[in-house]
Amino acid sequence: MTIITLSEKYLDKLIDLNKKNINFHKKFSDKFVVSEQEEEEISIFFRDLISDIDSECWLYLQNEFVEGFCIAIRRDGGTIAELFVSENCRNLGIGTKLLGKAIDWLSTDIKVEVHEKNDVAVRFYEKHGFNIFDKKSDVLIM
Repeated sequence: MTIITLSEKYLDKLIDLNKKNINFHKKFSDKFVVSEQEEEEISIFFRDLISDIDSECWLYLQNEFVEGFCIAIRRDGGTIAELFVSENCRNLGIGTKLLGKAIDWLSTDIKVEVHEKNDVAVRFYEKHGFNIFDKKSDVLIM
C-alpha cells in the first residue's frame, strides 16, 4: 500500500479521480453537479494544496494510478475536507490509512462534514470515533 503526499507529478491524476468523487456524490444531492467554471476552481484548489502550509493531501497509489485521496485543513481546528477511495479499492483499509494520516497531521479538534444520505461514510467515521454533533441542511457535522 503506497501513500504519498500530493506532488505536481500526480496533480492531473488527482483531478481525474476527483471527477469520480463528484459523480459518486451526485446520487446524494444535485448540489454536486459541477459547472466548467467550478471544475477550473477545483483544479486551482488542488494545485494550491501543494504549497499551502495549512493544508495537506495524501494519495493512495496503485500501479502509478491515484485510487484514493484525503485532504486535511488546519483552520478553525482541523477539518477533513475530502476522503475518497475508488470503488474498486474500497474495503481494503485504504480509507483508514488515509484518515490516519490526516488525524496524525491535524492532531486536535478534528471535524468532518458528511452528506446525511451517505450512510457508508457516516458509519466509516463513527467506526473511527467520530460522532454527529451538528447538522446544517443535509450535511452532518461529525
